[in-house]
Amino acid sequence: MLQKISFMTFNVRIAVDSDPFLWRDRLGSILQIIKRYQPDVLGVQETREHMYEDLRRTLEEYDSYAVSSIPGDPIGQSNALFIRKNAFAAAEKESFMLSQTPDVPASKGWDAACERICSYVLLCSPDGGQSLLHVFNTHLDHVSAYARAQGLRLIAQKAQEKRRRQPVPFVIMGDFNDTPGSPIFNELADKAVSCYSLFPSTEENLLTFHDYSAKTHGQPIDYIYAGAGAGFCQCEIIRDFPQNIPPSDHYPVFASVHFETQ
Repeated sequence: MLQKISFMTFNVRIAVDSDPFLWRDRLGSILQIIKRYQPDVLGVQETREHMYEDLRRTLEEYDSYAVSSIPGDPIGQSNALFIRKNAFAAAEKESFMLSQTPDVPASKGWDAACERICSYVLLCSPDGGQSLLHVFNTHLDHVSAYARAQGLRLIAQKAQEKRRRQPVPFVIMGDFNDTPGSPIFNELADKAVSCYSLFPSTEENLLTFHDYSAKTHGQPIDYIYAGAGAGFCQCEIIRDFPQNIPPSDHYPVFASVHFETQ
């Protein structure tokens, strides 16, 4: 049976008091976009605890999972996953650091500027009886290309390990802080396909980090990848500014993944 699941990756921009658009002003725009598109699975990045709680309280139709990159420290950020309750459940949940010691909380990897974390769930049917997809949500380092490559390699390795144990496809999404063609994507070259594969190679308006502007020309840094056994039937960079308020300094990306189930 052909199954289709919709995903959204959304860097919601960390709450910063000096920003031209504050979190409390942007939250309504963020929620409007999520409710308009109604993704089955939502992955957000740059959420501090109070931001995650704001989203969790309002998105009542979703179950969620988040672990801070620095537990107990208010500067820590999570890459939260939200799963539509009436359609799916999480059979497994896990977080790991993008570092040489992924099981050590708050460990910083390689030459990264920040502590980076990845959230994982095994998506299954609502009753837990059928495993569907391995889902990873992350935010790669914004400074070090080497740390980005090593972080993505670690996630790809984890995805392969999960797939050997539970043979269903995987999805990796998030803010990768790099553009297509970067060497970091060698880690996924023979393992997964990008949502942007649906666009012609000549497309020039794929910008996803706009820095609170309405620019569209450029290349993306936010991605959804699908592993072997899955593909894309839809992809859209969402450029809505509800009430003329930018929801973030990134555009969210929405994509539908299709795959066969038994």
